[in-house]
Amino acid sequence: MTSTSRPPARGSENNGSGGSDGSGSGEDKVKGPTDKELEDAVNKLVEVAKKKAQEEADQARRSVEGKKSFEGDVLEYPYTREEVTKMIEDGAKEIKERFAAVYTPKPDDFDTMISRMQQVEAVLGAYEPSKNTTKETPVIGGGGDLELLRTSVSDMSDWQGKLKNAFVDNYLTPFPRITVTQGGLARFLRHQAEWMQAIYKRRRYDAKKTADQGVEAIEAIDDSKGSEAAIALAAIIGLATLLGPMGSSLAFGLGTSAVVAGTGIGAEFIEEDKEVPLGADTVQGVIDNVYKALEESDKTMVEEEGKVLDALKQIEGVVYPLVMGPDIDKGTELTPMRPAIVDTMDVEELKDGITVYDRHPGGS
Repeated sequence: MTSTSRPPARGSENNGSGGSDGSGSGEDKVKGPTDKELEDAVNKLVEVAKKKAQEEADQARRSVEGKKSFEGDVLEYPYTREEVTKMIEDGAKEIKERFAAVYTPKPDDFDTMISRMQQVEAVLGAYEPSKNTTKETPVIGGGGDLELLRTSVSDMSDWQGKLKNAFVDNYLTPFPRITVTQGGLARFLRHQAEWMQAIYKRRRYDAKKTADQGVEAIEAIDDSKGSEAAIALAAIIGLATLLGPMGSSLAFGLGTSAVVAGTGIGAEFIEEDKEVPLGADTVQGVIDNVYKALEESDKTMVEEEGKVLDALKQIEGVVYPLVMGPDIDKGTELTPMRPAIVDTMDVEELKDGITVYDRHPGGS
């Protein structure tokens, strides 16, 4: 009864190379059971456990009925039927409470965040994932209203002096590169949200699989091989495979310091299945093993969460100075230089640099 099945890994249909947008997600292959599916599996486990526990208690009672101890005393089963029933019901309640922890966080709660990040990516654009990203690397998405920036630069190309320097050279010209960098950051954040969602889906998968195979283990108690039953918990394919070369394009946008942060993006999740024995000779033994399987799944979840959070912290260390640092007025890879001239109250200074054309050739 040993099981080695596992959910297909995310991105496996792309041979680990990721999708054309660098998401590497394609069709979501990690299927997390719904609340109803998980609840049904747990309820079945509870009912089978209760029935078998009652059978064990009845069998134990019959085994002592009419028998005497070595001292000649009549043996009695230590618990009344009412006490046995209460113990079984208490145990059933405990099982449900233990599985209840798996219901949250809900994977679907990440859908809105993922959708919004996709919208930001589409609007801002992001460099096509490449191991050698350059300024010539194709951009996915963008366009639309952002094209007005290029139009504005063209319309203001004849400006001169401070106005040209402030608005055209330092503010509008770098904007396309900045927006693409911001789009790449949005993509990175989407990947993290997708991974957190996958983590909680996998946890649900583990829980339902544990409940299902817990039922099998209980039903196999009378089988001489029942104690050999085991469950292989799910493992998610490495984070680097999902993201592909995302780190390099983000590094280009944020500067060389992001390369260091990018090493955290490629960290692998749990590579091997964690196999936990479920089989036992009694119902309580099986349930104890079910709890151990859930505990191992929780440990895996914490490890996976930690790797995602580490990547986020490393990127935060790169991004924060670029948007909140002391040199922000000079412009960064994520923010344009603020035109200092907008603070002037000198009309002549504002006019200086604007090329005014005569209405008629030759003037009038």
